[in-house]
Amino acid sequence: MVPAYRYHQRVLKLLQWKFPPRPWRLKTPAHMHSIPALLEVYPGATFVMTHRDVTQVIPSVVNLLDVMSEALRSAPLATDFADNQAGFWERALRKTVAYRDAGHDDEFFDIQFADLQSDPLREMERLYAWSGEDLSDDARKRMRAWSDGNSRDRQSMHEYHPEDYGIDLNALRRQFSFYSDRFVS
Repeated sequence: MVPAYRYHQRVLKLLQWKFPPRPWRLKTPAHMHSIPALLEVYPGATFVMTHRDVTQVIPSVVNLLDVMSEALRSAPLATDFADNQAGFWERALRKTVAYRDAGHDDEFFDIQFADLQSDPLREMERLYAWSGEDLSDDARKRMRAWSDGNSRDRQSMHEYHPEDYGIDLNALRRQFSFYSDRFVS
């Protein structure tokens, strides 16, 4: 992944070249698979980790990938697709937990998803304090305006059923207990 991250960095520099330098904020859980490679290209990077019940996350990811790939395939998802996704994310979380346990826990800021939903500004204030960055009044005001305009009760809920993908929620709980017991409150 080091060559991929070097290319990634090159593209970010290209996108930023006419603007004043600002810290990059990279958002994707896929980085969990290759933290050492990411750190080789972005030394000193820190991580924000949002924790959520995997029985909500895995079915949501599977549904998202199903919907996004629908136009590209002529048959339903493979019957083992959900199991493969669960395995993929289990490996990612195990790598991340092992990295943290190897003396890097202080590089992570943990946020409970429920806390982020109930009081996003408070969580951002905590994050800014942890990172040592100043949260300006203007940024606070813009965050509050965005949060007020994008509240969950204003969004329509997308419905899907885990069992439609062959997902056993109890089996998921057991599979991810190494993570959930430690990080999800």
